[in-house]
Amino acid sequence: MLEKPPLQIEDVPVTNLTSYLLDNIRNHGDRVAMVDCTTETTITYSELIARIERAASGLQAFGVRKDDVIGVLSPNHPDYLVTFYACALIGATLQPINPLFTKDDLAKVIRQCSTKYLFTVTDLLPKVEEAIQGLDQIKVLVYGEAKGYTTFESLLHPHHAPYHAPEMDPKTSIAALLSSSGTTGFPKAVCVSHYAIVTNTVQQNWFGLSSADETVLTFLPFFHILGLSLIAYFGHCLGARLVIMPRFDFETYLKLIDKYKPKTLIMVPPIMVLFAKSPKVSEYDLSSVTQISCGAAPLSKEIEDVVKERLKLPCIYQGYGMTELGLTHLNGRGEFKYKSVGKLAPLTEIKVVEIDRLRRCLYDPSNNLQGC
Repeated sequence: MLEKPPLQIEDVPVTNLTSYLLDNIRNHGDRVAMVDCTTETTITYSELIARIERAASGLQAFGVRKDDVIGVLSPNHPDYLVTFYACALIGATLQPINPLFTKDDLAKVIRQCSTKYLFTVTDLLPKVEEAIQGLDQIKVLVYGEAKGYTTFESLLHPHHAPYHAPEMDPKTSIAALLSSSGTTGFPKAVCVSHYAIVTNTVQQNWFGLSSADETVLTFLPFFHILGLSLIAYFGHCLGARLVIMPRFDFETYLKLIDKYKPKTLIMVPPIMVLFAKSPKVSEYDLSSVTQISCGAAPLSKEIEDVVKERLKLPCIYQGYGMTELGLTHLNGRGEFKYKSVGKLAPLTEIKVVEIDRLRRCLYDPSNNLQGC
């Protein structure tokens, strides 16, 4: 494999994340951008652009302004992403919320983030109504139909005035308040800027593991950075076809692989365990799969080796990252090392510190750590 030239900071545009997306997809026309796997409804890239721009106009007509926080409490579906892109286009901040939160958890994050608008689905309206009692400032909109509520579809009406893109600094303007994983307590809202998301998209693209002809089966939730940014937004910037699952079901996932023939699967360790142990794997044609990327948690060598053997793959790519930074390392490009987080992404700096003495460890060209 020829080495790519190093990525330079000048290669990253300082721009609104949706402007960057639109610049990348305007020529894709009738190529399919999204498939709702439950209804098999498709949205082309031309239709996606129209929905984004109409939603941006509708949101501003509804009263949404720059820096307003827009919550989304919903399973994955195509208009979840349209909402994200439209909010970003007009300088509003998306707050993706775990739909499994209790009403008390929901009320807590609404207060923490000063949420002004909340999109949800009809099935979750009873929980939302309980959570927002006493919160007069919040306005609720719905995907679908519900008496007495403004619908997302109504925002797309063509009579709205064209949207106005406000002036903003992409390096400081917050595109999304994404929840941390909550390993040390209740999940915390992490401020992620437009520039951070665009930068990480450019970094991912530099690794060269995906291309415009990809089909991406996405079940990972959009309330998590892996589902929203690293898979969905990155995939759309490439021009890939996203097949969106509202929730994970293993047999449905296998059927979708058989039907849509993706080359790359993006998974997490619990799903890898199913691929290693479930007899259902052999019931479906998975021969299109030539690459698997796994992240969000460590993957054991035992499970990795079994999946590689079952699907006849040379390696499993493993990514490491965090909500604050996105993808920072990739293991498997060029060479693979077990128990390693992989090679550092371009334009990323790392500092190794000895925890006991909080002393910085030194690095030498022979790849040895010194001074600890």
